[in-house]
Amino acid sequence: MEDKSEPNAPPFGIRVQPTKGAPILRLPDELLFEIVSWVTQGEDVFPYYSPKFKSRAALAQTCARFCRLATPSLYQHLFISLDYFYRHERRFQITQLHRTLAENPPLRRHCRRLRFSHGGSANKELVGTIVLDLVRWLTQTREFSVHGGFQEEAGPDPVWDSIRVAAEHMPHLEEVTLSRHDFVLPVQRVFGALSPATNLKTLCLAGCYPSDIPWDTFEAGSSAITSLTAWDFCDSPANLEKLLSWPARLESFRFGTLNNTDFKWPLSSFPVLLSRHKTSLKALEIGDTLSHGLEGFDLTGFEALEKLELSYFGTGSRIDPSWGLLNASRLREFCWRIVWENQGYTSISYFSRQEETWLRELAAVAQARKVPLQKLVIRFDPEPMMESEGPDVYPWDRMAHIQADLRPVGISVSYDAPRVSKEEFESMKHIKAEDRFKEWGGSLD
Repeated sequence: MEDKSEPNAPPFGIRVQPTKGAPILRLPDELLFEIVSWVTQGEDVFPYYSPKFKSRAALAQTCARFCRLATPSLYQHLFISLDYFYRHERRFQITQLHRTLAENPPLRRHCRRLRFSHGGSANKELVGTIVLDLVRWLTQTREFSVHGGFQEEAGPDPVWDSIRVAAEHMPHLEEVTLSRHDFVLPVQRVFGALSPATNLKTLCLAGCYPSDIPWDTFEAGSSAITSLTAWDFCDSPANLEKLLSWPARLESFRFGTLNNTDFKWPLSSFPVLLSRHKTSLKALEIGDTLSHGLEGFDLTGFEALEKLELSYFGTGSRIDPSWGLLNASRLREFCWRIVWENQGYTSISYFSRQEETWLRELAAVAQARKVPLQKLVIRFDPEPMMESEGPDVYPWDRMAHIQADLRPVGISVSYDAPRVSKEEFESMKHIKAEDRFKEWGGSLD
């Protein structure tokens, strides 16, 4: 049969009319923008000077149309790492960015996320020039982040000054993240620096430790923040209470601490600390508190709370007869994190018969009290190894049984995919049993 197809025709019957230039340029801007976004996705986590940004720059240099579509992505998310600024290449890239934005002001409007990493200590000269210029220029920024560089002692601090200037010059600022590096993050200075940010909704603090720095003056209930995270919080309960008094109406709160703190955080203390936000709090997450047990953890009056996430290392797995956490009358989702927050060892034995019983009892009490619990989430990602006394049943079989039994009563159960297969689990059990038997001079074979 004679082949009448056109020479060099595209596959799958697609026909492209002869045109000058690349066929891709015939696509509308909406589709081309999606393509550009797909090509450059995932690059936002890298510093501005990283080679990962080369694809964006290459697209911007391809042609006038790609330049128009790709250029905003070059400045939309700026991550500027000032660590090791003495290195020539890094210094050149950052000063080049500064010069570009100084000479071409229209580019400044594209920035939506701005991140600075100062490392252990801030370069005061650099912060007083380049950093201050950038936070003044990039007025359309919505998310602002600073890592490290905070001074441990009282007195003028260029990093806090730059945060305050950012709050003054970014009228659309909605989210701020501040985290420590080597030194502490003094919670006392947060209020003065961020008070000008009147549209701020989300504040994340990581690394607040006790400090002798004087407190900034602030008025309780004066902040519009609705979401607050205090992670790696090793300061005192009294200082956390002050921090919690700043927002007028908190809807989401996340808390976690580390082992190197002088303070204990029993779960029973949190309903008291959060009492001013009882009627507004919708989501609550409490990580490892270094104190175990649900005694006194009574959420009566938290009428808006719908999502609760607690650490296994805070709750323990002993049944609490009062089940005060279920006094939140609108609770719809409960997440149990059986994962060490401090990068510790998560054992496969942490989910056994006792943990299964605990979850089943939780669901049964919720049903009896007519709490609208609809979802249980189990976060469990143990190391692929077993101690001498491992669990007798594959943990994910237990979770699957809970899932099957609770589905008919309207409670969905989800859990992390197993890192250890059932075959590997049974093999580890056999090896451990054989090792124990050999200690007595026997063999399983």
